[in-house]
Amino acid sequence: MRALLLTLTALALGAGAARAQTQLTPRTFASGGGRGVGATVVLTYTLGQPCAASLANVGATFRLTQGFQQPGLTGGASARPALAVHATHAPGALTLDAWPNPTADYLHLMVRAMNGTPGLQALPEALTATLTDALGRAVLTQAVRPASGLLALDLRGLPTGAYLLQLADATGHRCATARVVRQ
Repeated sequence: MRALLLTLTALALGAGAARAQTQLTPRTFASGGGRGVGATVVLTYTLGQPCAASLANVGATFRLTQGFQQPGLTGGASARPALAVHATHAPGALTLDAWPNPTADYLHLMVRAMNGTPGLQALPEALTATLTDALGRAVLTQAVRPASGLLALDLRGLPTGAYLLQLADATGHRCATARVVRQ
């Protein structure tokens, strides 16, 4: 009798577990989250989930998912198109090369302007070069005219250390940034 009772209990538990497994759907146990809908983007997020991330590279499109925001975990998610994110250069953006870095005296700069597509454009007539120390204090501010794209900054009067060089146009818009080390 006892064996029959144990067998029936085991079967009932097994059937209940099998029934529960067929009825499981992905659930999120998160401390918070939300959903935002724009004209071309849907953003859903959750906070406090276990980490389960994936990164897929399909051609030039990257898809990063984390937690239960995984395509394919629910029926319709795999049919949604992936969001493609591409880096673009904002109008007025500059590329900045600085050498030698680290430097003991003069820092040479090459400034090139980029438009929305990777093509050269005319440089701004005037830029302001600002060098800030690790505490965020401006230690050097110099007006520069990058007609040829080549510049030089005299760093001999500065103490050794790491600095942040920022180039801004006449409106104060930051166009380029570089990390500089004075030795």
